[in-house]
Amino acid sequence: MQHGVRIEAGEEKDFLHLALHGDFPVGPAEQTAFYQDILAAMEGSARSRVLVDVRGMGRRLDLPGIFEYVVRTHPDPVPQPQTRRIAILDLPENLGKDYFYETLVQNRGLDYKIFKDEGLARAWLLA
Repeated sequence: MQHGVRIEAGEEKDFLHLALHGDFPVGPAEQTAFYQDILAAMEGSARSRVLVDVRGMGRRLDLPGIFEYVVRTHPDPVPQPQTRRIAILDLPENLGKDYFYETLVQNRGLDYKIFKDEGLARAWLLA
């Protein structure tokens, strides 16, 4: 793990549950490694629905950092039709930056949605 984030993966009945712990990587190489590890966890599962719990993350990127991260790691346009639906679960104090991230990745054709309530996130995943 070159990026310092611990990724815990667990299969639930209808979706993959990822829990992230640590500080968000700041360097481009570390961010790319982090993103690749998240993708590998998703691709290692047969589940097309994913709940990513980032409430255990510490340091976060600022808005320009979020923009650079998305540009660097998320292809535009997405190379093939997306079948994966991803709910991001975070703390209320982070939602402003989270919604910026959500908008950027949705503009790239990905099915992402931010939640502060786990029940709502699970319901959206299974809808």
